[in-house]
Amino acid sequence: MPIVERYHELGGKLITLGSDAHRWPDVCGGVEQGMELIKKAGFTHFSLYSHHEPKLLPIE
Repeated sequence: MPIVERYHELGGKLITLGSDAHRWPDVCGGVEQGMELIKKAGFTHFSLYSHHEPKLLPIE
């Protein structure tokens, strides 16, 4: 978490979430916890990339 907080402090805006799933039941595993982590670090949006372009979506 200190790295994520520091990234935000330094002005970082683009942050993505993902899971390293190797089985279907594990797809999206931990994404909710990741959302909470970046929210606690001060982020209000996360990035989703489409055609190599970031789109900022609000954290709800």
